[in-house]
Amino acid sequence: MRVLVTGASGFLGRHLVSRLLERAQEVRVLTRDKSHLPLGWDGRVEVALGDIGFPETLRPAVEGVETVYNVAGEWRDRTQFRRVNEQGTSNVLQACVAAGGISIVHVSSAGVIGARLAGKYDENSQCRPGNAYERSKFVAESEVLRCSREGRLRGTVVRPTTVFGFREPDGRDSFLSLLGAIHRGQFRFLGKLEAVSNYVYVEDVAECCIALSEDPTAGGEVFHVADPCPLQEFVGEAADLLGVPHPGRLPVAVALSAALAFEVTRHLHGWAPLTLGRYRALRCRAEIEGDKLRQRVSFPVGWRAGLARTIVQYRACGAL
Repeated sequence: MRVLVTGASGFLGRHLVSRLLERAQEVRVLTRDKSHLPLGWDGRVEVALGDIGFPETLRPAVEGVETVYNVAGEWRDRTQFRRVNEQGTSNVLQACVAAGGISIVHVSSAGVIGARLAGKYDENSQCRPGNAYERSKFVAESEVLRCSREGRLRGTVVRPTTVFGFREPDGRDSFLSLLGAIHRGQFRFLGKLEAVSNYVYVEDVAECCIALSEDPTAGGEVFHVADPCPLQEFVGEAADLLGVPHPGRLPVAVALSAALAFEVTRHLHGWAPLTLGRYRALRCRAEIEGDKLRQRVSFPVGWRAGLARTIVQYRACGAL
């Protein structure tokens, strides 16, 4: 079966393509620049030059394809959220509908729920996207579901939580920064140990995307790809693997004051050891549930083994 992967040069896209190749799938990737693709893909993947923002490049890209994995997305440049996440997804859908008989697995984000309060959130929870990125992803997944409901194609939406795993060091790796802080003894829990970890291992996300593409009953459905656990347990496991003591705690009032003060540093220099965003993440008690997907798919790795693999890989390249 021939498949097309958009966003193949990105973090999740690379792992997804690797797993598809392991399954002997005929893989076509859409990219704006061949040089962004791993050298190991030479001769193993078919390359279609294009951009989801330009519909004319998508028609030849989807020709002869049975399934599209729409992984492409923008999360850094807010000026591109609507062009890439909304209009780009619409362009992919139109190309798939025009070609006929193509199913799509669309990668959204659990962030569309806007889970700010403590509690558990599943696929039936009301979505309240709270920022421009979350709103753009919600608009995109809604379009996929609408097309599926209308019978124009078979569309499945996956909402991963925060995806982690090894990536080639490029100076923009927040998970490596987290591991580095734990390794250096700089990480602190905030207040009571009630926070939730909503991390999910990248290879598990890739496997779930493939499994859902092969499930004829998944069309028109939304699935959370989630592997939650207490943050204390996740960070404690990382500390054990790194061979360092478990982190201590910082009073909430002290942490909030520091985060507010460091916001000035962040605006001036683009980085700060503690920001309001990190403060909120470390206080998060919202658990994203993934039981609906777990009833269909078993994660091949899981967060604990994924964390061990990730640390080994970062150590091997000298990043830790």
